[in-house]
Amino acid sequence: MSPPCGVSRRKPIALILAALLASWPLLAAEPPAAELRVLAPEAAVMRARIEERPDGYRLVIRCESGCPAPVEYAEEVGDVPLGLFQLWDGDGLLLSTWAAASVYVVRAHLLTPRGVRPVLEAASRGAPALALDGRGRMTVTTSERLGGARDGLRTVVWRWDGARFRRGGR
Repeated sequence: MSPPCGVSRRKPIALILAALLASWPLLAAEPPAAELRVLAPEAAVMRARIEERPDGYRLVIRCESGCPAPVEYAEEVGDVPLGLFQLWDGDGLLLSTWAAASVYVVRAHLLTPRGVRPVLEAASRGAPALALDGRGRMTVTTSERLGGARDGLRTVVWRWDGARFRRGGR
């Protein structure tokens, strides 16, 4: 059956192709491995993303609102991401966990309206624990070998003091 006089078969196909080409950037963009909206001190709002790259991953943090000047931080990471989160809104601590060969890695970044600063990178032989202590301070519990492969593990508690993580053993 041929189309009515004056109607082309090519027109619907051309419209479909035009719509696909217009949406191409959206189709081609890779979704992030992880993304999180983070509330920082002084009502700043930041967005953290872990983007997959051909040679690993990249952690990108940008201020969305409440910063006196643009804030953008990027860090290349060769490990595989496991999680990205914040335990306490407004404290500015962004936590991420990663797999690196035979250990877990915990990274913490302090986000403020004026910038981003790495404040912890700790390896752990067992799954790390992230929690708040009885006084509301962030704690990260990791484990490490005491010596050789036959030796046991030592527990290490990293406690946030408001400026940095302090190492303590158990």
